[in-house]
Amino acid sequence: MADGRAISLKKFKQMTKYIFLFSGLFSHIISFAQADKFANHNHSIKTFIQAYNQQDYRLMQKPIGFIGKVLISKKMLQKEFGSFHNKYGELSIDTIVYNSIYNGTAELKSKTYPQSRLFMTFNFNDSGKFEGFGFGYPTFVYKKNRETYSQISNAKRFQIIDSIIDAKSILPAPKNFNGCVLVSKNDSTYYKSCKGYADFDILQPLNDTSLFLLASCTKQFTAMAIMLLQEEKKLDISDKVSKYLPGFPYPDITIENLLTHTSGLPGYFSLIKKYGDKRDFITNKDVLNLLIDHKQKLRFIPGTRFEYSNTGYVILSLLIESASGTSYKEYVESKIFKPLNMHHSVVYNRRKEKNIIPNYALGYIYSDQLKKHILPDSMKQKQYVTYMDGITGDDGISSTTLELELWMKAFKNNTLIDAGSTKLMTSSHVLKNGTKTNYGFGLVVRSGDDIENMIYHTGSWPGYSTMMIELTERNERIIILANTDYDDLTFLADEIIYTLLK
Repeated sequence: MADGRAISLKKFKQMTKYIFLFSGLFSHIISFAQADKFANHNHSIKTFIQAYNQQDYRLMQKPIGFIGKVLISKKMLQKEFGSFHNKYGELSIDTIVYNSIYNGTAELKSKTYPQSRLFMTFNFNDSGKFEGFGFGYPTFVYKKNRETYSQISNAKRFQIIDSIIDAKSILPAPKNFNGCVLVSKNDSTYYKSCKGYADFDILQPLNDTSLFLLASCTKQFTAMAIMLLQEEKKLDISDKVSKYLPGFPYPDITIENLLTHTSGLPGYFSLIKKYGDKRDFITNKDVLNLLIDHKQKLRFIPGTRFEYSNTGYVILSLLIESASGTSYKEYVESKIFKPLNMHHSVVYNRRKEKNIIPNYALGYIYSDQLKKHILPDSMKQKQYVTYMDGITGDDGISSTTLELELWMKAFKNNTLIDAGSTKLMTSSHVLKNGTKTNYGFGLVVRSGDDIENMIYHTGSWPGYSTMMIELTERNERIIILANTDYDDLTFLADEIIYTLLK
């Protein structure tokens, strides 16, 4: 997860393709007449879209500032947006979602193609001037339909969703979808399908018991393990982390700070890159030791900001081991997978364990040079997939679409924990200044009177793209697991959800 200032004007050419996978984190859902905090940003975005509609590229430059006008010429703007205007015509602003004061995404409606869902992301500097802009990913904000929910048959639902998946799967690589999708409502699974291969070399087809690495969708299981331990009275989320991990160098960080990404911990990727021993598999304890040995300054005072942190969930894995007296793997498998009859699901480090589970969906990335999908292990820039394969908590769980459906139903029904613990996990955490983060414990939270309420999470690792979504008021679930570096996963999910809600 990058912060809102990650992309500068110098990278404008790349801006038209960049997105934040977690566009929903730490966001404020507003229209542009609302929230004084974003009034100037809203005005700048409105001016930009007005200029786009008029094809007035001088006016489009207005919110950018002096330096921006030098770096981004009218000619460049015309090249980037002229052909887009020719295709989609005039745009109107439907919704604006802010991740922070530095980043907002506008959902736009096309006059020419009213059914199209278009998104543009805007970056701002400390002065509130545009620092960059370009086309973005869906924000997963859907206006609540006050009309009666469509009584379309499950057979028709299947047909509609399958046509969406088929259209994505037949595209030429690397734009083609290769993976499994499951959609269910209440107790009825009305869509499940797999497209493509678990093993590209032997052309082994995927099926609904194929295991996929979940990447960051693992975090909800880590959070559940913490809540189980709290109910067992083996820890309390208000406890300081140092109570369970002697030597942990940040005395003010609580377990809840880790769960909610409000700890301020430095990223462990950069620590490993700078100080880690990459000759062997790096473990969670190695990450803890790097924090102890180098004690880098916290990025902010705990509880005062939201910043997505993989490091926090690595430390939570160690906390689970300390409080339970067993390994993370043993605790998750015995306390979560076994009671829910998730017999295939595992905490699994394939490279470290040097074995391949039957029907495992190997993760592939596309090689522009070879013009085909390959395992990331053979690419020099992806070597971290090997030496970081011993880490758990933020990643490391593999599961199937069928078993993830079991998990989501059990979560909804409070099968493992009581309703109070579930509510904690699925409520937006509130910072010390009263700001909602739109993140609970291991889950993104979307809620509001006028929007469809949902909880979800995404995951991404070389060779895997995953997403698990629940439309909470509709009791509808969407699970998408891909074993390639599929860039359009959020567009696929958005198209399915939008179709269901129409």
